[in-house]
Amino acid sequence: MRILKAIYEKIYNKPAPYYYNYSLITIVLKPIRKWLTNSLAASCPFNCIRIAIYRLCGFKIGKGTFIGMRCYLDDMCYDLLKIGNNVTISYGTFFACHGKGQEHLPITVDDGVYIGMRASIISKNAKNHRGGGTYISPRNDWRMYTGQPGYSRRGNRCWNTVQNYLSCRQFNCEVSAG
Repeated sequence: MRILKAIYEKIYNKPAPYYYNYSLITIVLKPIRKWLTNSLAASCPFNCIRIAIYRLCGFKIGKGTFIGMRCYLDDMCYDLLKIGNNVTISYGTFFACHGKGQEHLPITVDDGVYIGMRASIISKNAKNHRGGGTYISPRNDWRMYTGQPGYSRRGNRCWNTVQNYLSCRQFNCEVSAG
């Protein structure tokens, strides 16, 4: 790959893309891991087999965790996604540790968290937020949360709830994209 990188830089007079630094074995194994995580594991009807496939591909998944079918775990950043013990991730949930023009940042799901169906968990861009990455932890109340978090004028965080969608107003919040 070093020879191809040197040829690319000589022809185009600019630095070679990042994937020119990959080894040949990485280039061969990457499509296999992508197929295992996005096709085989995502459509497997048995949770224990699905979790075993994800762990085989390098994901850090705790004990007693349920991951529903048709979930997308970011196969390019398998080392940045950490899922704790006794976590329930419902069907069709997406985890993305990177995006266009964004760094590769970690996502950590703490023990005992429930993530509802078709949720999209996206790591925070360090340019727009303090720190980096996304951390999800359980709350000590029974409400189910949906939508974007709101921030109060005092800087406190409140959420829209399924129980009462407008309850955020009682805390003087403005719903924003966080």
